[in-house]
Amino acid sequence: MSEMVEKVARAICEGKGYEPEYPVSETKVQWETFIETARIAIEAMRDMTDDMAESIANDASVCGGIAYEIWSNALDAALSDND
Repeated sequence: MSEMVEKVARAICEGKGYEPEYPVSETKVQWETFIETARIAIEAMRDMTDDMAESIANDASVCGGIAYEIWSNALDAALSDND
């Protein structure tokens, strides 16, 4: 699991009003129950909104399809099982 998946899972857990480190079993704490939800949320970001695409297109340092490739690579890294 990547650091970003953990960060998102913890944020979702806290956002729902749970204590992230609360034990829910002998081997799992509360935030870990949100790992799959975090992965789904990050994956949903793969398709940029029009506002996101426009913002990137307006950045003079990014041109052509490179912006989408960079975004896609960043999400791939966030969803990787490597730290």
